[in-house]
Amino acid sequence: MTQSRGRSVKARAKADGPQIIRDPADVPSFTRIREDGTLLEIDPSTCTDPAMFAEMQAARSAGKPKKAKKSLMARAVDSLSRVEQPRRELERRLIKGLEDSETKEDVKAVLDRLEEMKLLSDQRFAEMKVRSAAPRMGDRKLQAELRRSGVDEATVRAAMEQLDEPEELRCWRVWCRKWSELPKDWKTREKMIRYLSYRGFGMGAIQKVLRGEVELPEENADGEF
Repeated sequence: MTQSRGRSVKARAKADGPQIIRDPADVPSFTRIREDGTLLEIDPSTCTDPAMFAEMQAARSAGKPKKAKKSLMARAVDSLSRVEQPRRELERRLIKGLEDSETKEDVKAVLDRLEEMKLLSDQRFAEMKVRSAAPRMGDRKLQAELRRSGVDEATVRAAMEQLDEPEELRCWRVWCRKWSELPKDWKTREKMIRYLSYRGFGMGAIQKVLRGEVELPEENADGEF
């Protein structure tokens, strides 16, 4: 703990008299007031008293204005700007972070407004999900993931109808990434079935792949991926 540089507090007090503080706002950070009203400036970099240093840090923090938290609408838009998501998922995130003054009814109003503004759309989410995931999973798994996200059946069906390739062709493409020959025994066949079934492909599509009955596009007519 040191006194301020330049004239010492004692010398200033003799020359100028006690510096009386009448308004707390006049007290600068890291300043203590002696009983006679003079100021004692404390250098935080050399203060060795833990209690006093903690007090000084608290005084500094208390003088800083608190950062205002974003509104519910702003937080919702921020979340949507990071990733496309369905209404139910965004609702869950907003409810989890509700402030004391906010309610579930406020969340519903924000979600309704976002849908009106076309910033929130289960249909758009479902179509994007299907396009991005279809190359690696079958219809059953695609539909299950959409339902888990809260997308209704009509929207799920509409999104699935947007697929450009039938399930057996997508199943064949997934199979080609791991194998190049049709199964020659039951053990290999069962292994392939488990692999493709786990990725959500139906048995109809899997059987066509393993029997070599998938109608390939012209660029893959020779059976090459």
